[in-house]
Amino acid sequence: MAAASYSTVSPVGLPTWIELLSPTESGFKVDTWSGNINNWLQYDLYPPTMTTLSGQRAFGAAAVTAIGTAFSIVGKHGEKDTIEVWQVADDMVDWTPAGNIDVGDAWD
Repeated sequence: MAAASYSTVSPVGLPTWIELLSPTESGFKVDTWSGNINNWLQYDLYPPTMTTLSGQRAFGAAAVTAIGTAFSIVGKHGEKDTIEVWQVADDMVDWTPAGNIDVGDAWD
């Protein structure tokens, strides 16, 4: 399931940015709209930190917050699912890992 978020800190209430994350077999495809240029800043980008690493991870549902923090349920071959967290950089293009949340036996 895709996830989207936006920020509206402009004085007239228009979005300053929109992030759209779509899970694919290769990882997350990220599209970013920039209010500063009133156009797409990037389209169909696969950030290296959000790829499947040659089939070693499978991304599930995702969520994105208004401050550009993304969460996804991630299945790893032979391991329990975790929730991976990323934070978008100030350039609105680069994503850095922000940790994992161990869900323990929550899915059992």
